[in-house]
Amino acid sequence: MSEPKRILLISDKTSFLLNAMENRLKEKQYELIKISPEAEELEAHTEDAELYLVYLGEYVERAEMFFRALKNAAVEKGKEICLVGTITELSVAKNFLPENVIWKSYERPVDLEVFTKDLDHLTQKFEKASETKTLLLVDDDVSFLKIMTEWLGEKYRLVTVTSGMQAIT
Repeated sequence: MSEPKRILLISDKTSFLLNAMENRLKEKQYELIKISPEAEELEAHTEDAELYLVYLGEYVERAEMFFRALKNAAVEKGKEICLVGTITELSVAKNFLPENVIWKSYERPVDLEVFTKDLDHLTQKFEKASETKTLLLVDDDVSFLKIMTEWLGEKYRLVTVTSGMQAIT
Protein backbone atom coordinates (compact mmCIF):
# COMPACT_ATOMS: atom_id res chain seq x y z
CA MET A 1 0.00 0.00 0.00
CA SER A 2 1.59 3.25 -1.09
CA GLU A 3 -0.24 5.66 1.19
CA PRO A 4 -0.67 5.19 4.96
CA LYS A 5 -4.10 4.07 6.07
CA ARG A 6 -5.30 7.01 8.12
CA ILE A 7 -8.17 7.17 10.57
CA LEU A 8 -9.41 10.29 12.31
CA LEU A 9 -10.16 9.03 15.84
CA ILE A 10 -12.66 11.24 17.62
CA SER A 11 -13.11 10.76 21.37
CA ASP A 12 -13.44 12.87 24.48
CA LYS A 13 -11.64 10.46 26.83
CA THR A 14 -9.85 7.14 26.94
CA SER A 15 -10.97 3.71 28.06
CA PHE A 16 -9.72 0.14 28.09
CA LEU A 17 -11.69 -0.70 24.92
CA LEU A 18 -10.52 2.42 23.11
CA ASN A 19 -6.90 1.64 24.00
CA ALA A 20 -7.35 -1.94 22.75
CA MET A 21 -8.85 -0.63 19.49
CA GLU A 22 -5.98 1.84 19.06
CA ASN A 23 -3.38 -0.89 19.65
CA ARG A 24 -5.07 -3.24 17.18
CA LEU A 25 -5.24 -0.51 14.54
CA LYS A 26 -1.58 0.36 15.02
CA GLU A 27 -0.68 -3.34 14.68
CA LYS A 28 -2.55 -3.33 11.36
CA GLN A 29 -0.47 -0.33 10.20
CA TYR A 30 -3.21 2.30 10.53
CA GLU A 31 -2.14 5.84 11.32
CA LEU A 32 -4.39 7.40 13.96
CA ILE A 33 -5.03 11.11 14.19
CA LYS A 34 -6.74 11.82 17.51
CA ILE A 35 -9.03 14.78 18.09
CA SER A 36 -11.74 15.70 20.57
CA PRO A 37 -15.41 15.95 19.53
CA GLU A 38 -15.38 19.69 18.90
CA ALA A 39 -16.68 21.24 15.66
CA GLU A 40 -13.68 23.57 15.29
CA GLU A 41 -11.17 20.77 15.75
CA LEU A 42 -12.99 18.56 13.25
CA GLU A 43 -13.05 21.36 10.68
CA ALA A 44 -9.27 21.77 11.10
CA HIS A 45 -8.72 18.05 10.38
CA THR A 46 -11.40 17.40 7.72
CA GLU A 47 -8.91 16.34 5.03
CA ASP A 48 -6.62 14.27 7.27
CA ALA A 49 -8.38 10.92 6.71
CA GLU A 50 -11.09 9.21 4.68
CA LEU A 51 -12.57 7.47 7.72
CA TYR A 52 -13.79 9.13 10.90
CA LEU A 53 -13.95 6.70 13.83
CA VAL A 54 -16.22 8.34 16.41
CA TYR A 55 -15.94 6.79 19.86
CA LEU A 56 -19.13 8.00 21.48
CA GLY A 57 -19.47 8.89 25.14
CA GLU A 58 -21.47 11.02 27.52
CA TYR A 59 -20.78 14.05 25.34
CA VAL A 60 -23.31 12.98 22.66
CA GLU A 61 -26.22 14.68 24.42
CA ARG A 62 -24.57 18.10 24.15
CA ALA A 63 -22.69 17.79 20.86
CA GLU A 64 -25.14 19.14 18.28
CA MET A 65 -22.58 21.50 16.72
CA PHE A 66 -20.03 18.69 16.47
CA PHE A 67 -22.52 16.34 14.79
CA ARG A 68 -23.53 19.09 12.35
CA ALA A 69 -19.86 19.57 11.39
CA LEU A 70 -19.42 15.78 11.15
CA LYS A 71 -22.43 15.46 8.84
CA ASN A 72 -21.17 18.31 6.65
CA ALA A 73 -17.71 16.73 6.36
CA ALA A 74 -19.21 13.37 5.42
CA VAL A 75 -21.61 14.79 2.84
CA GLU A 76 -19.42 17.49 1.31
CA LYS A 77 -16.08 15.67 1.37
CA GLY A 78 -17.27 12.09 0.88
CA LYS A 79 -15.91 10.83 4.21
CA GLU A 80 -16.99 7.60 5.88
CA ILE A 81 -18.18 7.59 9.51
CA CYS A 82 -17.86 4.67 11.91
CA LEU A 83 -19.63 4.96 15.27
CA VAL A 84 -18.75 3.03 18.43
CA GLY A 85 -20.93 3.38 21.51
CA THR A 86 -23.70 2.08 23.70
CA ILE A 87 -27.18 1.54 22.25
CA THR A 88 -28.30 4.86 23.74
CA GLU A 89 -25.27 6.79 22.43
CA LEU A 90 -25.66 5.28 18.96
CA SER A 91 -29.34 6.20 18.93
CA VAL A 92 -28.59 9.82 19.85
CA ALA A 93 -25.83 10.07 17.23
CA LYS A 94 -28.07 8.58 14.54
CA ASN A 95 -30.65 11.27 15.28
CA PHE A 96 -28.08 13.86 14.13
CA LEU A 97 -26.58 11.92 11.21
CA PRO A 98 -28.41 10.67 8.12
CA GLU A 99 -28.14 6.93 7.47
CA ASN A 100 -26.25 7.35 4.21
CA VAL A 101 -23.21 8.96 5.92
CA ILE A 102 -22.72 6.19 8.51
CA TRP A 103 -20.53 3.41 7.14
CA LYS A 104 -20.84 1.15 10.21
CA SER A 105 -21.86 1.34 13.83
CA TYR A 106 -20.63 -0.97 16.56
CA GLU A 107 -22.20 -1.49 19.94
CA ARG A 108 -19.71 -1.68 22.80
CA PRO A 109 -17.99 -3.96 23.57
CA VAL A 110 -16.60 -4.35 20.05
CA ASP A 111 -15.32 -7.63 18.61
CA LEU A 112 -11.90 -6.41 17.50
CA GLU A 113 -11.44 -9.19 14.92
CA VAL A 114 -14.65 -8.26 13.11
CA PHE A 115 -13.87 -4.56 13.47
CA THR A 116 -10.39 -4.81 11.91
CA LYS A 117 -11.63 -7.09 9.10
CA ASP A 118 -14.33 -4.53 8.28
CA LEU A 119 -11.71 -1.76 8.26
CA ASP A 120 -9.42 -3.74 6.00
CA HIS A 121 -12.31 -4.26 3.59
CA LEU A 122 -13.10 -0.53 3.66
CA THR A 123 -9.43 0.32 3.05
CA GLN A 124 -9.46 -1.89 -0.02
CA LYS A 125 -12.60 -0.08 -1.16
CA PHE A 126 -10.81 3.28 -0.73
CA GLU A 127 -7.86 2.07 -2.79
CA LYS A 128 -10.18 0.83 -5.51
CA ALA A 129 -12.22 4.05 -5.33
CA SER A 130 -9.13 6.20 -5.83
CA GLU A 131 -8.80 4.53 -9.22
CA THR A 132 -12.46 5.06 -10.17
CA LYS A 133 -14.51 8.01 -11.32
CA THR A 134 -16.49 10.11 -8.85
CA LEU A 135 -20.16 10.91 -9.35
CA LEU A 136 -22.18 13.57 -7.56
CA LEU A 137 -25.78 12.49 -7.04
CA VAL A 138 -28.27 15.22 -6.13
CA ASP A 139 -31.88 14.48 -5.22
CA ASP A 140 -34.21 15.42 -2.41
CA ASP A 141 -35.54 11.85 -2.23
CA VAL A 142 -33.28 9.86 0.11
CA SER A 143 -34.83 6.57 -1.04
CA PHE A 144 -33.85 7.32 -4.63
CA LEU A 145 -30.31 8.17 -3.52
CA LYS A 146 -30.06 4.85 -1.67
CA ILE A 147 -31.20 2.92 -4.75
CA MET A 148 -28.75 4.77 -6.98
CA THR A 149 -25.98 4.15 -4.44
CA GLU A 150 -26.74 0.43 -4.54
CA TRP A 151 -26.72 0.40 -8.34
CA LEU A 152 -23.68 2.59 -8.92
CA GLY A 153 -21.69 2.14 -5.71
CA GLU A 154 -19.58 -0.78 -6.90
CA LYS A 155 -18.42 0.92 -10.09
CA TYR A 156 -18.15 4.59 -9.04
CA ARG A 157 -17.15 6.62 -6.01
CA LEU A 158 -20.34 8.41 -5.03
CA VAL A 159 -21.01 11.66 -3.23
CA THR A 160 -24.69 12.11 -2.44
CA VAL A 161 -26.42 15.31 -1.38
CA THR A 162 -30.06 16.17 -0.90
CA SER A 163 -30.18 19.72 -2.25
CA GLY A 164 -28.83 21.83 -5.05
CA MET A 165 -27.28 24.23 -2.54
CA GLN A 166 -25.25 21.38 -0.99
CA ALA A 167 -24.14 20.37 -4.48
CA ILE A 168 -22.70 23.79 -5.37
CA THR A 169 -20.99 24.47 -2.04
